[in-house]
Amino acid sequence: PIISIYTHEKPGCRKTCIDNIFTNEPENMNLSGTLKLCISHHQAIFQTTNSIIPNSNKVCKSIQYYDYCNSNIEEFKKELHNELSGNPPANFKEFSSCFHQKLDQSCKLDKPKLSKRNAINNPWITSGLTASIATKEKLYKMWQSTIKRSCISKLTEPADRESCNCHFCSDIRIKYEKFSNYRKTLKYLINQRKSNYFNGKIEECAGDSKKMWKIINSVRGKNNRQIKPNFLVDNKRITDRR
Repeated sequence: PIISIYTHEKPGCRKTCIDNIFTNEPENMNLSGTLKLCISHHQAIFQTTNSIIPNSNKVCKSIQYYDYCNSNIEEFKKELHNELSGNPPANFKEFSSCFHQKLDQSCKLDKPKLSKRNAINNPWITSGLTASIATKEKLYKMWQSTIKRSCISKLTEPADRESCNCHFCSDIRIKYEKFSNYRKTLKYLINQRKSNYFNGKIEECAGDSKKMWKIINSVRGKNNRQIKPNFLVDNKRITDRR
């Protein structure tokens, strides 16, 4: 916390510091303080730093070598179980070799995927949904390609082209309607699959409220922080949250 003076002043009450700014890089702070306002009992708080935010438009791409969708994982578990049951490994080296062989056989992509988005594999996304998502992207590109074609009637405004009946303008509406309907259906199927997945996870936690709330909080996006902040108190860096 970098605000150490009062931020709230109300007639008949003690001045209190109930608004603050937190940082884990106090060494980069230049100035902090409060500004008195006439519209509230709270004062505005501010901070200035000497941190430099790089201005880069470069998009970092990631490469995905494996597809850990639910169907692939189930296939991997089945193949590994059959192999270990029929031919148990004599040592850990044989087990490791068998494990990686079955993993590559079930989950490794024939061709690595290069994407500007991070490869986040949601367990409720099946191989069928993955193929449908690729189809949706293909329909989107087809619709976008029709927009680039010039209107026969020389119309340029999108609103004017919506009422034009030339071949190119009509093709734009047909391609968009096809893409839009497919996108709505796919979104419904993904939400339905996601709902069924978490319903199954909650049913598995019957009788264990701790695990159940962990799943509920993950759905709500309220997972515990992975990066724990640290602060300076009396010029000593505090890293232990307790």
